[in-house]
Amino acid sequence: MRVPFTTELGIHATGENSETGVHYLHGSGVPGGDAGLQDGAEIGSLYQRTDIPEGYLKVASTNATTDWIRVATVSDILALSWRSEKVVALTGDTAPISGGTIDLSTAPFSDDDAPTLAGSDFVVGDYVLFANKLMKVTVIGGTGDTLTFVDATDPIANNDMFIVRNYLPDSPNAQEKQAVVLYNGTSFIKVSDFNWDIADGINLTSGYAAGNGSISSADTVNSAIQKLDGNQQDLQTLSGVAQGSTDLGTFTGTTIQDNRNDKQALQDLETALESLEGNSQAAGVTTITTLDSVKVDDILGCEWELHMREDATPANVKMIKVFATHNGTAAADATSTDSTVFGKLKLGSNFNASVSVDVNGTAAAQTMRLRVASTSAGVTFTAKRIEVK
Repeated sequence: MRVPFTTELGIHATGENSETGVHYLHGSGVPGGDAGLQDGAEIGSLYQRTDIPEGYLKVASTNATTDWIRVATVSDILALSWRSEKVVALTGDTAPISGGTIDLSTAPFSDDDAPTLAGSDFVVGDYVLFANKLMKVTVIGGTGDTLTFVDATDPIANNDMFIVRNYLPDSPNAQEKQAVVLYNGTSFIKVSDFNWDIADGINLTSGYAAGNGSISSADTVNSAIQKLDGNQQDLQTLSGVAQGSTDLGTFTGTTIQDNRNDKQALQDLETALESLEGNSQAAGVTTITTLDSVKVDDILGCEWELHMREDATPANVKMIKVFATHNGTAAADATSTDSTVFGKLKLGSNFNASVSVDVNGTAAAQTMRLRVASTSAGVTFTAKRIEVK
């Protein structure tokens, strides 16, 4: 005779090449708090009671019975009793005596946020769920805001379900709209909310404060927003500009232009850095050649580190520093330059190479030039420029 495959205690189904997954367990009584398999089971695990026909799903890992929730059965769903009364409001206030009145103009429901309900929101025959009973509106009198209540003919009972048009325990007023509630024998439990028609209807907790950290699957919407908020504020502080800024504002110097975004500012820095390096090269030089130049109106003076290599004999190398300035200004052209050469180095045999500095052109186009030449078969000149602006 064939028999089912049998295991003791339960089954642990893991992921591929993994030690974690979910447990399928069974036992007598409610699961959780056993300091054993039930507490050690992963979230998502299932537990079947053997003493009564109930199943449980693990939703948390705090080593307590509250980690497990009972899975609803068809009987549970069929046991719910949907009530047909038109319930205009649910409040946490204690119900008045049968035949008692409430003047909503002077004593609105205590948990009703402004604008509060008025007599015009009710008609005779409507119902209100109070903290301890269901009551019917029988008279609307006074100035139109005084409601007379009597006990409902059919009192509330365990598993009664209601659709409530104004769920007053929520806050603010935008949240006090339609809800589905279950009476569990002692109190009302909100099981569904219909305030989804506006994006600003879901409110953060009253004790909300910005936080920090990486968002994980354990976060609620509120805690995730706290982390995003805190991280964003730190990045804002790090940027050095005010919240809402779309550029970096003004700078005291001229390297980075004012009102630049991050990419533009980095480009300004890159351009300035590369201009400081000022690398330039010319190969096979024999006749006089302009190796590098700077604008007279922009540059007061500069230093060139100049490397020279004889093309025919690359082991023959010279290196010098050329320090130069001019007498021009932004308002007047330069008429002369002054320069000096120092820090001379040489490797290999001597070869001819000449260096000079002059000015060329007029007005904004005027430049101070580094000029090189050679009477050998050819020389490669390479210069790096450092500027005084």
